[in-house]
Amino acid sequence: MGGDVDWEDLLGGWLRQQGAGPAPGSDHEAGLRLTLEEAIRGGRRTVRLAAPGGETRNYDVDVPPGVVDGQRIRLAGEGAGGREGGRPGDLFLTVSIQPDARYRLKGRDIHFDLPVTPSEAALGARIKVNAPGGPVTITVPEGSSSGRRLRLRGQGLPDPKGQPGNLYAEIRVMVPPRLSSEVRKLYEQLAAVSDFHPREGLL
Repeated sequence: MGGDVDWEDLLGGWLRQQGAGPAPGSDHEAGLRLTLEEAIRGGRRTVRLAAPGGETRNYDVDVPPGVVDGQRIRLAGEGAGGREGGRPGDLFLTVSIQPDARYRLKGRDIHFDLPVTPSEAALGARIKVNAPGGPVTITVPEGSSSGRRLRLRGQGLPDPKGQPGNLYAEIRVMVPPRLSSEVRKLYEQLAAVSDFHPREGLL
C-alpha cells in the first residue's frame, strides 16, 4: 500500500462537494456611468446600487484618471457574502462614458468643432476655450478654412500606463445670420477688392 491516507482532507473535500464547509461568495456586476470630465479627472465617487436582498446601499469608488468605456473597476469584498466563513465575492463596475453634445471621444483622443469668425480664420487668432480637461488656448493659423484640424498634443484622455490622447479642434467658419448696414458695407468692400476664388476648377 502507499502512504497513509489523510481522511480529514478526503472528508473535507467530500463535504465541500456536498455544499458543506466554507465557500467564497459570488462576484457581482454593475454599471458606472461617467461624464467625460469625470473620466478625465478621476477621483472618489459615491454611487448608490442595489445590494443583495433588494435593498440599496452606497459604495465609495476610487475612479482612476483616464478610464475608458468598458473598463472594469473592482471593489474587493463588496460582492455576495461567503458561506460558513468563506471570503466574500467582489463587485465589478463596468464604466460607460456618457455621450457629450460638444465633444467626441475616439479612443483616448477628444474631437470637437471650433467655431471661428471669417476674420479669425483669415487673419489668425488665439482662442481660449474650456476643454473637458480645463481651459486651453488654441492658435488658429491665418488662412484657415472649415475642416482644418488643429492638434493639442497630450490634452486628450490621460493614460496612466502610457501616452495620453490628443485634443483635436476642427475649424468651422461661421458667418453672422444677419448683418448690420455697416458690416455689410465692409463685406461688400472686401468682395470688391478680393482676388480669392475658392471654386476655381469647378466652374
